[in-house]
Amino acid sequence: MVALELEFQLLEAKLKVLNISQDSADVLYDFYSKGILDNEEVAKEDYEKSYEYYMTDIEGMDEVYEVVIDSLSLRERLGTD
Repeated sequence: MVALELEFQLLEAKLKVLNISQDSADVLYDFYSKGILDNEEVAKEDYEKSYEYYMTDIEGMDEVYEVVIDSLSLRERLGTD
């Protein structure tokens, strides 16, 4: 879950800097998020079930996002994306 959320956060950040309409950003997000799931070999339905689970397990979701934030901070310090 952490790896996926990290990739999705990076995707969202990249789309924000493009300064495009929300409709265009949504289309690009759908396209690239499918690629992320394919690369991780995770079915969209399995990701959605996992996400729904974590929405009911707030402490678990907090732990996931703590790791995501730490990973993003490290990438920023190292200058990688």
